[in-house]
Amino acid sequence: MCPTPIVFRKDGVSISDKHGENIQELSNFIRELKISHAVQGNLTVYLRYFYDMEYYTIIKSLHIIFVVTWFAGLFYMFRLFVYHAEAARTEEPRRSILMEQYTIMERRLWYAITWPSCILTLIFGIWLLVLNPGFLTQPWMHIKLTFVAGLLVYQLYGQRVLKGIREHPLSYTSIGMRMMNEVPTVILIAVVFLVVMKSSFSWIWGTLGILGTGVLLMVVVKMLSAKKD
Repeated sequence: MCPTPIVFRKDGVSISDKHGENIQELSNFIRELKISHAVQGNLTVYLRYFYDMEYYTIIKSLHIIFVVTWFAGLFYMFRLFVYHAEAARTEEPRRSILMEQYTIMERRLWYAITWPSCILTLIFGIWLLVLNPGFLTQPWMHIKLTFVAGLLVYQLYGQRVLKGIREHPLSYTSIGMRMMNEVPTVILIAVVFLVVMKSSFSWIWGTLGILGTGVLLMVVVKMLSAKKD
């Protein structure tokens, strides 16, 4: 679909493609215009480029949207695990009430937002690579895909925690969940820098810096939790 009408003029009459009609029909219309073959060719190339760019931009926008909702789900999910682990160590009846509430919230968040966002992010991401396979030849994309693979492992770990914290809540500690909650932060920082800076980014030092930031975040979380205790 083309959001902006493309207007051609034939014998003083405006013809507008307001609904993104088939590009072949528009190409045929261009050939009927009383203009040189060179101009016809340029118009056709521009039209195809315009449609391809609009199509690519829509897929890219959807990919970004679901990346945001995926990370939002992961951030909030592990924060709920922190509260769930803390609730498991409280006294009754507060313990039962809180754990039941957190179980409901976790299940709804995980299956209604986090998993669907994860799947749609991957679908639109793969779609973008199909539309522009040249990305696969670039080193920054290789590193980005490595971080994405790590995020998928993190997602599967979250699935394991979701089941385990209901059955054996005392097996998980709030400090452990707080530290795990920082993992997507590190991955998010890494992916944003990789995508924005691309070839101008120093892969070795950049990756080491990102990993160092992650370690620092986890140390700070542990220190704050120890001080709180």
